[in-house]
Amino acid sequence: MAGWTRPLKTELGLTPVLELPHLEISLLRLAQGERFDFTALPRRETAVVFASGRVAATAGGRFWANAGTSLKAAPWTSFLPRTPSGPALGALPRPRRRISPEFRPLVHTSPWPLHQLLYLPPDTPVELQALEAAEMLFAATALPSGCSPPETDLHGPFPDNSREIGYGAHRRLVTPSLLPGSGSVCLSIGETYNPPGGWSTYPPHRHDRRETQDGWTDGPRETQHEEIYVFRFAPSSGFGMARLYGERAPGLTGSDQALVFQHADALAIAQGYHTVCAAPGYHLHYLWAIAGPRAEASRARPDRLHTWVDEEP
Repeated sequence: MAGWTRPLKTELGLTPVLELPHLEISLLRLAQGERFDFTALPRRETAVVFASGRVAATAGGRFWANAGTSLKAAPWTSFLPRTPSGPALGALPRPRRRISPEFRPLVHTSPWPLHQLLYLPPDTPVELQALEAAEMLFAATALPSGCSPPETDLHGPFPDNSREIGYGAHRRLVTPSLLPGSGSVCLSIGETYNPPGGWSTYPPHRHDRRETQDGWTDGPRETQHEEIYVFRFAPSSGFGMARLYGERAPGLTGSDQALVFQHADALAIAQGYHTVCAAPGYHLHYLWAIAGPRAEASRARPDRLHTWVDEEP
């Protein structure tokens, strides 16, 4: 199976979300005033992404008094449904109708602010205290032997890293927050904003094997990496679709999956080409994490059948 989805749990505390051979994601949800103490896993590097709410954090002998983003300032950041049928957080109005994203920078269209994350080397003691209801995503991957991880540090938000990619219906805003060799050893973390009805990771690409197959040697070099997306919609009743598939070359047969995802779903991408889209009317945001067995940034190979869409007219 090339990929699968799993909904985030709604209870308080630390709950597992997805686990792949080289990458695992967990969700920590705290009530206002609640404290959570832990020690980062041995022989692993960990990133704590402050997804919603404000948190005071102590780690590696350093203190950050106000990490994350206030729910009042950014209500769409919560993974809890914010609709009349959802939990007690209650309903929210729809995001304001704005000038079409086609005619303005996407950084001014997204209902979500850019995120901060806390990088943790192995065995780092950490104390987190929620200044309001807060949610954090934990991403962890094993360190290759002989690698020395960077020191504990708070990263982001990085508006200068944001860049618009694609044209027309596959135009989106991508912001990397953590990359190997620039804050981590193996772990990559970032976020993508899709306008309503838009596509991401398009043209579809893959990054699950280090060696190219016969007949594909003229393509760009590909690395072996796994990836996980964690989705949010505004309004949160939105949905989208993902396609994950294998090669379509003479003599090759591969899987072909179409998966529906909703607000607060996570998507595991173990192998194959992949792409996602949002339903019309719904803004889509996803946090992404990438990791592999080596200390290197990912290099993806696009599906050459669709690369013409990025060519200049």
